[in-house]
Amino acid sequence: MITEKGEVALLSSTSFQVRIGDELVNAVIKGKRLKGAPKVVSGAWDKKKALLDNSLCVGDLVDLEYESGSWKITGFRERLSSFVRYNFIKRKLQAIGANFDVLCIVASHCSPEMNSFFVNTALTGLDGKCGIAFVFSKSDLPFSEGDLAVIDSIRKSGFDAICLSSKSGDGISELRSMIEGRTAMFIGESGGGKSTLLNRIFGRDIQAVGDLSKKKSTGCHTTTSSVLLCDGPLKVIDTPGIRFVRPLLLARAQIEFCFPDLFGIGCKYADCTHMGEAGCNADAEAASGRVSSLRLDDYRRMMSADAFLS
Repeated sequence: MITEKGEVALLSSTSFQVRIGDELVNAVIKGKRLKGAPKVVSGAWDKKKALLDNSLCVGDLVDLEYESGSWKITGFRERLSSFVRYNFIKRKLQAIGANFDVLCIVASHCSPEMNSFFVNTALTGLDGKCGIAFVFSKSDLPFSEGDLAVIDSIRKSGFDAICLSSKSGDGISELRSMIEGRTAMFIGESGGGKSTLLNRIFGRDIQAVGDLSKKKSTGCHTTTSSVLLCDGPLKVIDTPGIRFVRPLLLARAQIEFCFPDLFGIGCKYADCTHMGEAGCNADAEAASGRVSSLRLDDYRRMMSADAFLS
């Protein structure tokens, strides 16, 4: 019997494509289900309240054996990182990519317009530690003052922000040098130019590109499921377009990680949530310009629903 270690590259409802070295093989889970389950890496969510889907996802590292003419997945290794979103059908949090070294959050500012709420809350889906880069596409088109305010607030929060253009090529080499030799995961809104960007980075048409919805001026899904793309030093997990990230039952540590600029700002109480408590200093800091009022508004919008609180 032959045994190997591999990486999930693509999955369907009943089978998987797994990369073993430079080769892709078809595989199924041995038995009815794998023993154990992929687990949450960090304390991002309240594990007692959040329901987590235990399915394998693209990027998972698995053990395989070859018998009776087919590959079978017999086990998996612990995730180092994952990106989780809410599955409305299963009503659970579900990982859509795992074991990446860099998370690239792609946002457009024109067709569709920049969605500050997506930009400011996207990190709530990250579980584990990795490098983070906010990628603002279509820089060949002029940014509005509001767009520039979003980008500036991200940089002031301590995150890397790259403005680039798939059309002109500006900024592409900077991003490529950041992800070469590492596993990068790309997330972004539908129609935000993520597939076009990946084609430019890889130097060929590696992903399909779709048109915008004429009725809603929103993106149409061209990438319908997560997939692992490999070519030389480039290794990218591409994901379906996300119209919004639905953070659920976040632990306070995860909230502070996503909004580091909104904590440690001199509130009377250390556990202040900036939701109207006595002694809160957030509004005064926003009025003075020391913190972004846009970031504060998006934070409060996220926190306003009870389902977001752990």
